[in-house]
Amino acid sequence: MTVSLKILPRSWIFLLIFAGFSLVAKGEKARKFPQRIVSCAVVGDEILLQILPSPQEKKRVIAVSTLADNPLFSSVSLEARAISQRVGANVEQVLHLKPDLVIVASFNQPDFVAQIRNLKLNVHVLEGFQSLADLRRHILNLGELTGAESAAQELLARLQARILDLKKGMPPAQTLLVMMADRTLVGKDTLLDDGMKELGIKNLAREMGLSGWQKISDERLLRLNPDFVLTMGEEKERDQILATFLQSPALRKMAALQQGRLVLIPQALFSSFSPRFLDGMELLQKQMVSRLHKS
Repeated sequence: MTVSLKILPRSWIFLLIFAGFSLVAKGEKARKFPQRIVSCAVVGDEILLQILPSPQEKKRVIAVSTLADNPLFSSVSLEARAISQRVGANVEQVLHLKPDLVIVASFNQPDFVAQIRNLKLNVHVLEGFQSLADLRRHILNLGELTGAESAAQELLARLQARILDLKKGMPPAQTLLVMMADRTLVGKDTLLDDGMKELGIKNLAREMGLSGWQKISDERLLRLNPDFVLTMGEEKERDQILATFLQSPALRKMAALQQGRLVLIPQALFSSFSPRFLDGMELLQKQMVSRLHKS
């Protein structure tokens, strides 16, 4: 039913016009997204610089974390050069930048996170870093906060397509032990383990029920017989890393190490919590295939 404005009381007409203006104003406000974004965590740096597609959009990020330039920890060290400001766990430093969105991670210093939350700033805390599901959630949330939902969805689509491609080229039925130089093992509830599981690789630390990063006794190490050992490092360090492992009586008899089936992933990719961790998974795939062909 259509009602003519001519038969409505004048006060109603003014009310309808005002309501219309209010809806327009709300719509305009909803379309405004942060233009002064400060990222205090390298995980925020990595995701933001991938979902904000153009150089112009990236200019909305006015500061990144102090680790953004360090290639040992950051997979966006080159892209970060275009951003002049750096921030650490310093509340005054953040306030000085007058941000309209602050990205922090739950693993930042607790006092700093608490203070930032209490300042009534627009703050988003990234929480949960244990799985691909966590990574997907962070990408979607930052996409929504910055108005880059489409770019975030496209990034996730590329991530899934790449996972499927890597899985197709992965050698079947391989077991792998993820071990640091100090013999700390990487188990379940980590992005690395979840990525391996997605690619069909059996992580021995997960099979043992280990969660996170843990050390085990030499006796337990002696019983392990993985097809490959994965550790953090550069190709130029291969001989040195292998020699260090073989100095341990608990590892000296491990066939994978005796036969040089050692997979190396650079630290920036090993510890990255962004889609670029798949660059590390690609290195894993290539090195496994290469070593199997040589044996």
